[in-house]
Amino acid sequence: MKTLKSRDHMRGAANDHHVATARARSAIRKRVRELSVELFLIGDGERATGLLSRVTWVLAIGVDISLQDRSAAARGAEVQSTLYTVLQLAIEGGRWRADQADRIWVSMHQACELMVEHPQAALAAQPQAASLAACVRAASRRSAGCNVALRRRAAH
Repeated sequence: MKTLKSRDHMRGAANDHHVATARARSAIRKRVRELSVELFLIGDGERATGLLSRVTWVLAIGVDISLQDRSAAARGAEVQSTLYTVLQLAIEGGRWRADQADRIWVSMHQACELMVEHPQAALAAQPQAASLAACVRAASRRSAGCNVALRRRAAH
């Protein structure tokens, strides 16, 4: 009887894990969908530090996943290129460039799919992505340390 309880408990834990993974996938898709709308609503030249920061978080996770998994490298190259563009916008004062919206939209969705396909890698990448996103927010306040970090990241 004890073994049966253990198996049932293990099945329950596995189901809980699948439910948690499904919820996380749904949450990231929702976040990307909301950001996607924002990309096209903000006016050209408007201050967009918050948006750039949130986009950085998504793209940075996608880049990190693509660097860890060779099968994701092709998609990751485009996401990485777009991340550098976003970092450059932050360095230049955090003003939105509407001509970049389509490219950013595509790369955010690619990064989202990488997160959905590789949930554990996405989870592991979050602290570094959050740090980079914080630097994007700080760049608007001319934080010297973060500007140096952003310039280094954008140069690679």
